[in-house]
Amino acid sequence: MQHADFTINGQIKSSNEYNQCSILWRNLPALFKTRWRSEAERLSMSGYKLFINTNVNNLIAGDEIKIAPWH
Repeated sequence: MQHADFTINGQIKSSNEYNQCSILWRNLPALFKTRWRSEAERLSMSGYKLFINTNVNNLIAGDEIKIAPWH
């Protein structure tokens, strides 16, 4: 069983990933943001939240950032 990392370092790491994703979102082309929003509607969330959740989790897991939801 894995335990959540509640240490200061774990919070700092999550914060760094969030900041990276937030900067990426601000710099995405409008077409990409529109697509994230349309994908997120099916999940009853905003495109921003879907983008952030997807990519913060990817960064924490060591996976690649997903810029476009259709790839």
